[in-house]
Amino acid sequence: MDLESLFPFESKKSIRGLILSILVNESPLKVFEIASFIRKRYGRDISFQAVSKEVLYLIREGVLVKKDRDISINKEWVRKVKNNFDEINDKIVLGKKINKKDLSKEISNIEFHSLKDAMDYWYKIIDAWFANFKKGDYNLNCYQTSHIWEALLHLDQEVKIMSKLKAKGIRSYAIMGDTKLDEGVFNLYSRLKIKAKMLKAKSDFDKSYVVATYGDIIIQLKLPDVVVVKIDSFFRKNDSIDSYDLSELLSIVKSQQKISMTVIKNLEMAKQMNKSIMMYFK
Repeated sequence: MDLESLFPFESKKSIRGLILSILVNESPLKVFEIASFIRKRYGRDISFQAVSKEVLYLIREGVLVKKDRDISINKEWVRKVKNNFDEINDKIVLGKKINKKDLSKEISNIEFHSLKDAMDYWYKIIDAWFANFKKGDYNLNCYQTSHIWEALLHLDQEVKIMSKLKAKGIRSYAIMGDTKLDEGVFNLYSRLKIKAKMLKAKSDFDKSYVVATYGDIIIQLKLPDVVVVKIDSFFRKNDSIDSYDLSELLSIVKSQQKISMTVIKNLEMAKQMNKSIMMYFK
């Protein structure tokens, strides 16, 4: 990976661009090693002093960090860059941004161009809910879908969410499908101490809608028939959570499809939704 693919405005021909491109793939390095890379890999006739000057500038800006004589990219800077680009993506690509006002509306209807975009936004709603959650708030989370595909793509995100649920004393219940691959997800949730139930989807609603509650917030996704069929087929032909075609699943969730999301903030409705889901756990 080179820097130009991430920051097209910072040409990889610039010394700073070259330094960052090198450190993305080769890290940590000493200044003389960075200079050597620039000379040998990029054919640039540059002095040690010139490279040292640019490295010091990037350290002062918080882009690089130095430990003893070793230079590497500052992980905190990377996180900030990622957050900034996520915000740009929300505003420009999705045209959406989560804030407290979004979560204070009674009903919000949002449309996305892919299942991945919808799920990325879903995670932001969860993060905002966690950030505003206080001791004494309604602490129940229920989830129902035909297949929890996101656990296969975003395992780290799922583990992070489940850990937060437990830390805040939130009770969580999940209903999913009954294929072998669903069983793998079920076992994963069980290890995370999340109460889960495997059920065969009995109606079109069960197959095409994803429903979840987070306290007094209800999120509902309506999936197009073509996406429902493809995800169901994927889960039926893959037998193990340890062996499946990740690229195929990515292709399904990234495919350009109209995905409708409804977000409702209503405690009584959330309680009724939870009651209908939790009846399967009696």
